Amino acid sequence: MRAFCRSVMIIAVLTTLVMGFLVVPQPASAKLKIFNVSSALAMEPDDRNLGVLSEGETVSTNITIAYIYNKFALPKGIFMLSPAPTKIEITVESKPSWCDVELEKTELSADIPLNAVLLGGNETFRVRVNVSLTSRDAPGYEEGIIVIKAKAEKNGNINASEAECRIRVKPDFFADIAVSENYFDLSLSPGDEETVFVDITNKANMDIVASIDIDETILPDILEISVPESIEIGVKDTERVQIEIRAKEYDGKINERYTIPLVLSYHAKDYSELKGESVNIDLDVRVKGEAKNSFNILDPVIIEGIIIVVLIIALIAVVVRYRA
Repeated sequence: MRAFCRSVMIIAVLTTLVMGFLVVPQPASAKLKIFNVSSALAMEPDDRNLGVLSEGETVSTNITIAYIYNKFALPKGIFMLSPAPTKIEITVESKPSWCDVELEKTELSADIPLNAVLLGGNETFRVRVNVSLTSRDAPGYEEGIIVIKAKAEKNGNINASEAECRIRVKPDFFADIAVSENYFDLSLSPGDEETVFVDITNKANMDIVASIDIDETILPDILEISVPESIEIGVKDTERVQIEIRAKEYDGKINERYTIPLVLSYHAKDYSELKGESVNIDLDVRVKGEAKNSFNILDPVIIEGIIIVVLIIALIAVVVRYRA
């Protein structure tokens, strides 16, 4: 009995409202304002910044969506005492090409109870968003923006509404390089020098800065090795690195072989903490030479000296003989 009375009262109130709107003379624009009830959507993610996304990783956040409508709302079916819910569509409006965005729900249904017709009301939802990386070619540490949009349809005299929120995410640094050669077998005599070349290709997703390091504690005294201090290499670019090896002068006999390990290391440009795996470059150097005598009669300098002395003696003999 109470339910019946309540229904009758609601119908009476609604009828009174509608009749009042229709009977009271109003300009067309005023009628439109009276009969159309505004609604609003609000979206708030738990995390607006999802941070750095690694390969094979999925990061998630929840978005709180609030649907609000004003009083005097007359949704579809209200006069049958069965008000229709408002349909809300959730879409990924835009995203970086290198990631995938999955919505837990793409459609919501906001119920409008009978007692909210005179008072207005609201309903809140939670939608989970999952973001995963789909390409290693994603520009490392370059921020991407994901735009999620919610759109509520027009329901009876309740106007449509929409809102959007933005979520930031960055792809990680994917370190990867290739070297043309990492082993060299050289043979030098004391005083000789040779140059070898290594092509370094940056296969990472960021510009890199590379360097070649020498462990001076294991470098033999007879060898000198020169390498560039640093090499900047753009994404997908190749740079040729020059390594100079010199055997110092040595007076004694020598026939030694040395293995010199060089270490090629690199990091993302402007991010020294983002390092890739180092690459070893081995130099196998043989230094071979005969001993040099302190006095060698066949030395060109000595021969020239002897010739000069002989010429001087001959000249003096000629002069003495001529005077005699």
